[in-house]
Amino acid sequence: MASGRDAITANNNAPSDDHGDLDALFESIDTRTTMVTGTSRLARHLTDRYNDWQRRLDNDVWDTPDVVPWQVFVDRAWHEWVARDPHNPAAAKILLRPSQEQALWERVIEDSLPEEKAHLYQIPATARAAASAYRLSTSWGLEDDGDTPLLSPDVRQFRVWSIAFAKHCEEANFLSLADAANLLVAWTNDNAPKNLERLVLCGFDQLTPDQTAMIKALRSQDVTVDLLAPAGEVADAHRISFT
Repeated sequence: MASGRDAITANNNAPSDDHGDLDALFESIDTRTTMVTGTSRLARHLTDRYNDWQRRLDNDVWDTPDVVPWQVFVDRAWHEWVARDPHNPAAAKILLRPSQEQALWERVIEDSLPEEKAHLYQIPATARAAASAYRLSTSWGLEDDGDTPLLSPDVRQFRVWSIAFAKHCEEANFLSLADAANLLVAWTNDNAPKNLERLVLCGFDQLTPDQTAMIKALRSQDVTVDLLAPAGEVADAHRISFT
């Protein structure tokens, strides 16, 4: 078991279509290992390659690997928290599904537009872009410095939408996945997750501060965390310290 003082093992032998790289990864995982990917597409890809690997070994049956994108990992961890600590005030919040969050962003944008101009906007696409920007700004802990003259019109409009989105969430007791990730860090610092001994991160070009904080919290609970560098990245294996 890895020490909590260590951070992430970075390995340039990343998941790729090369059988040797993937075989080494798949041989090392078990039922208490979760692979977390940067995208849903990579999660599906790794699952398909794992099934191919099992067939190459002439196995007839095998356990389905636990491979999920980061957002699903956060969603699952949140619901574990609610089940284990239902009296915590934060547990009363309603975690929004992606489709619900999308609908709320669309409502915020529609409400902000004059009726005669609403038809000029591609509201679903604009809502997806705004939601993505909100996730990034929240993940990186960017603070709102107010409406200054230096803001571009697009940034100023995004700020208006973000404030409205946060207000809707507060009034309805909603919680976005991006905000949930930050709350989970504090809980994980004091609670070991169930059935998780090792976490393998795949396909992350760069970790955001909230992801780094979550990994540090998991390591404090004696969960081994391995970071596999993106395929093709030239780097030596190294261990990063959070001290």
